[in-house]
Amino acid sequence: MRGRGRRNLSRASDGTRTSAWKTAGIVLRAAFSGGPVSRKRTTRTMTPRPVAARHARKGITLFEAVASVAIVGAVSAAALSAVGSQYRTTARAQRALVVEALATSRLDLLELLSADRDLQSLPDTVAQGEFPAPLDEYKWKTTVSPVSDEAGLYNVRITVLWKDGQYQLKSRAYRRPALQSANR
Repeated sequence: MRGRGRRNLSRASDGTRTSAWKTAGIVLRAAFSGGPVSRKRTTRTMTPRPVAARHARKGITLFEAVASVAIVGAVSAAALSAVGSQYRTTARAQRALVVEALATSRLDLLELLSADRDLQSLPDTVAQGEFPAPLDEYKWKTTVSPVSDEAGLYNVRITVLWKDGQYQLKSRAYRRPALQSANR
């Protein structure tokens, strides 16, 4: 097999070197013109090689490199987006657990207020305040209002507030109303 870049040369009868294509062209011209062939030696005709065979690929093209970088970038962006979304969901779930526990603890504290008059006028330390450290980013506010048609039944709303939002816990509390004496 001849090396790349070399031309296929052959010797003509007069000793000059000509390419196989040139020799084949002379033979074909003579054959179609009806005249004698001026060369004694005939050469075989060559079929041209396909372009891909002439230029064997060694490596990748610039387009292939850019396409692969774009694909890797798109997949990486999607993966990072999914991971970031998972972290935000985890943070929201942790915050929801904390504020639910804080609101429930404030509701449990209301259960300690046994008298009906204690719910009608809440002490300042029960009505609102801040939680101690390490939960000092949270504040609470408690509102109690009587249900109009039932004596001793109250709507209780505890709101836990933080910098970015709030959580409300709604409940009802019952306290036995004070008995009215028949002797007045």
